[in-house]
Amino acid sequence: PPAAASEVWPKGASATRAFKTPTELLAYVSAHQDGIRAAYVPDATTGTLWFADKAVWVADGDELLPFVAPATARAYVAEHGGARVVTYADALERAS
Repeated sequence: PPAAASEVWPKGASATRAFKTPTELLAYVSAHQDGIRAAYVPDATTGTLWFADKAVWVADGDELLPFVAPATARAYVAEHGGARVVTYADALERAS
């Protein structure tokens, strides 16, 4: 599927703000945590948009990948040596 943009909906805004990658979105959210109404990221395998704070995050080197389903995240980790599941808080910290 075509890559969906990661999007943040700032509090008080009438539109979302798009980011090229989930990592860019996480860096923005980390710096503006009190000003975010919602943040959406595309599942790394399907492109389906999902809430960033509800996604299962995988760190693969410097890349942070969001997954909707825990089983899909675990399958990715099993196939990519060095990749591991991380918490949303850890993903925010890594991106900042």
